[in-house]
Amino acid sequence: VLAHIAKEMGKAIDATSAYINSYEEDEKLSAVIGKYIGPSANVKEKNSDLGEVYLDEGHIEFIEKMKSGLHDVSHNDDPNLTDYEKLEMLEYGVHSILYIPLRVKNELIGYLELWETRRRRKFLPEEIQLCQDMAQQTVIALDNARLYEVAQQEIADRKQAENKLQEAYASLEK
Repeated sequence: VLAHIAKEMGKAIDATSAYINSYEEDEKLSAVIGKYIGPSANVKEKNSDLGEVYLDEGHIEFIEKMKSGLHDVSHNDDPNLTDYEKLEMLEYGVHSILYIPLRVKNELIGYLELWETRRRRKFLPEEIQLCQDMAQQTVIALDNARLYEVAQQEIADRKQAENKLQEAYASLEK
């Protein structure tokens, strides 16, 4: 589902690639959980980092902006970029990135990245709005996956408790 959403979003605004990242507040970690690499992506951009986990200590301002619910756009020639951001954009040949937060009940659970490696790009308001609308579908998918995981854990815990009760009852009958 996440790969499909990334693909449709990347294709919809003609980005060279699109990434869906999770975010864990307690650990300050992000992980790439969905991606789309378009046909115009450069060679470096095509290297997969699906499943990679990143420590977000150097992105405090970025994470705060994502928590606020605001989108962000970075360009490789922006003088306000951190050294880490400049190096990352240079390493992958990225000219522009559109970031869209993924929030559930005002809690940041991840963010989307739409990369442009062909040229410096101004993302149009209509493109940003479309991505924000599609981000809501991503949030629903992620939230449903979380709820499913919690339900599976509750079922496993109940089965374990039931087995313990049956064992205790069986030992009493002996």
